[in-house]
Amino acid sequence: MGCGSGQVRPNDPALVDQWGLAAAAVPSVWSRTTGSSDVTVAVIDGGVDAIPDLQANLAPAVRCRPECVPEATPDPDGHGTSVASVLGSVGDNRIGLAGVAWTVRIVPIAATDDRGELSPIAVANGLRWAAGQGIRVAALPLTLGGDQPEVERAIVESPDLLVVVPAGNDGLDLDASGTSVQPCVQPAPNVVCVTALRPDGTIDERSNRGGASVDLAAPGIDVPAADRRGRIIRVSGTSFAVPMVAGAAALLLSAHPDATTQDLQDALRCGARPLPTTGADISTGALDVDVSLRVLDDGSATIGRC
Repeated sequence: MGCGSGQVRPNDPALVDQWGLAAAAVPSVWSRTTGSSDVTVAVIDGGVDAIPDLQANLAPAVRCRPECVPEATPDPDGHGTSVASVLGSVGDNRIGLAGVAWTVRIVPIAATDDRGELSPIAVANGLRWAAGQGIRVAALPLTLGGDQPEVERAIVESPDLLVVVPAGNDGLDLDASGTSVQPCVQPAPNVVCVTALRPDGTIDERSNRGGASVDLAAPGIDVPAADRRGRIIRVSGTSFAVPMVAGAAALLLSAHPDATTQDLQDALRCGARPLPTTGADISTGALDVDVSLRVLDDGSATIGRC
């Protein structure tokens, strides 16, 4: 693990291609914290496979169909594994990727019915289960169309759980009438809706946007991730911006374990780097973990960009 200019450089071979880490100022924070095993993030998806680069950070899995019970569920399509790999791959171990948070406790929650299909009721129960376990951050890299009252209620009933969700990949303005991408458009204060940045720092044209609906942009296009076999692949979409923000929240909590959900929201939003379309396509800007941590250090949003 090398250090230089206040940044930590782990020896993970795919790091050279992980453009999103530098774009979100993650290496500047690693000199202070690379995470903590006392911080737990729930990944609510179809499942997460125990690939070598994740295994040390994985907690026992849960399946909700719709009731939640301990059960290891194979990842049906690799999506959950890729999301978890961006969030919390072990760093500086000469394997694959460096996660945003190298050290973190990831609880895979499979929210699927008996046919293996994602179920809104199971998602809602997964959120309630995570909140009941005292988990502070949930990565929910899924979009649900139409009204989802059960999911909405679960989020409102879990105020201490920061729920990071994607804006979706339809190229829509979510502020326009007639568009409903849940849970992104839900106004609950513990929801962070994320859209995807391209390597050139612009919001991807396929990513949904909205100055009122979308909170934050994070790297999510052409992002290195691990597949179910641990191979490095390239992934794109707002669902892969979600683990960048959830991992950032885990880093903030590792440095400030007493931070409230509102503290995390303020830090992420006030730390965001303004974009040319801030106010029109997005309410704040692009994820900047370094400034977000300084917002928490200061104890107020005044040091940030709010």
